[in-house]
Amino acid sequence: KTDNELLVKFYNEIDSSVYQLMVDVFGNYVIQKLLETIKNEEIRNKIMDHIKGNVITLTKSQYGCRIIQKALGNLSLDHKMIIANELKETNIIECINDQNGNHVVQKAIENIPISNTMFIVDQLKGQTSKYATHSYGCRVIQRLLEFGDDTTRENILTELNGHFSELIKNEFGNYVIQYILKSTNENSNILEDSKMHIISLVQENILDFSCHKYASNVVEQIFVL
Repeated sequence: KTDNELLVKFYNEIDSSVYQLMVDVFGNYVIQKLLETIKNEEIRNKIMDHIKGNVITLTKSQYGCRIIQKALGNLSLDHKMIIANELKETNIIECINDQNGNHVVQKAIENIPISNTMFIVDQLKGQTSKYATHSYGCRVIQRLLEFGDDTTRENILTELNGHFSELIKNEFGNYVIQYILKSTNENSNILEDSKMHIISLVQENILDFSCHKYASNVVEQIFVL
């Protein structure tokens, strides 16, 4: 038998227990490996049948969230959109606040075109600076700056602009500031303006920031630009 036939036979043995394996401390690794290795579309569809209707529960599960991340990284855009559409129907802020869910939100931003994940951007509007200082939210903001389009970046940076000093000195916000400083996009005027604004703020407060636990990281980042 070919390797593919053996994998199909193996999968058929566990098909009725796939969801149970997805949320199991050890079983989730088996499903992750299947998502990575099996190219058989019929089996991928069967795995998605177990994910459908359970996206939010899996997203907030310690082990299930790994399955959703692996699916977002390995399956077709059609399959990814099934996940995105279920995420869209929930309060995405709750997922960002969740220690497991935030990883799924980040993976969705990385692997789905921004035009299909605008619901994340929309729900963050007016709260961007708050989540830039959040232990999980700061990671989501960085992924949006990395994978978003020009409009997304402009919206985020416009909201953050008046909060740069606060972010520089914040435990989590300083990472967002460092990311902005490290970003390179010559075609983005607002990104370049934001970088110059941050550098100017640091110059004006160099002693204070250099002696600050978190702001000193930003000062160091400017030195290596």
